Amino acid sequence: MNGSTLPISVQASLLELNRSGLYYQPAPHSTEDLYIKQMIDKSMEIRDGRMPATYEEKKRSGSMRRIVTVQDISCVGKCSLTVALPIISAMGVEAAIIPTAVLSTHTMFQNFTVKDLTDQIEPITAHWKNEKFDFDAIYTGYLGSFEQIDLMIKMFEDFKTENNVTIVDPAMADNGKLYSAFDEAFAKKMASLCAKADIILPNMTEASFMTGIEYKETYDEAYAKEMLKALAALGCKIAIITGVGFEPGKTGVMGYDV
Repeated sequence: MNGSTLPISVQASLLELNRSGLYYQPAPHSTEDLYIKQMIDKSMEIRDGRMPATYEEKKRSGSMRRIVTVQDISCVGKCSLTVALPIISAMGVEAAIIPTAVLSTHTMFQNFTVKDLTDQIEPITAHWKNEKFDFDAIYTGYLGSFEQIDLMIKMFEDFKTENNVTIVDPAMADNGKLYSAFDEAFAKKMASLCAKADIILPNMTEASFMTGIEYKETYDEAYAKEMLKALAALGCKIAIITGVGFEPGKTGVMGYDV
């Protein structure tokens, strides 16, 4: 062939390989993702001391983890349950969900529609309690009201065990401002839920509103450490601030294990 290279499709056919894996390579995990996963793994002890190698082995052995995530469904927009569900499932973990609302888009769009599902949360958890379901982790995201926060506090009390983990992502603010639906009283209420959690995952803005420490666009490591200690003082076991950056173009996370 005069030194030319066979097309990938021909090479894959000759070698009886699936060519999709030759075109696309998985993106590496970010430092932020890896750190959060390590902290969650540290808190979620494997009951039999080892983790089966494959998804099917986990199912057969009965050691598959089950996480329930509680947040909204945004029909358009890469956030909330639309993102959490496939990621949790891809990690080989059974994902249970409680949708808190259905939105036409996430809240950065204008004129979005929303259907509140608060009235469904208690019947769902009551059914699960009656069925004696248990969860290795309970993970909350966007909560739209004071009532939903109260329902999550009750859910933590009803389903918390010595062996599982409660995780709160207090999704309510960014870039120095609260989302349009929330005020500072809501931030303080969210802090009361964070006080019940094992792990919390605020960004710097959310951390500022919950702790009362002044928000800064630029800051140093000492400021981030002060913020982490103030978050831990709320009552959680591990505080992780996401989106931390000390210099332009570099963003990561910082954590404080009490």
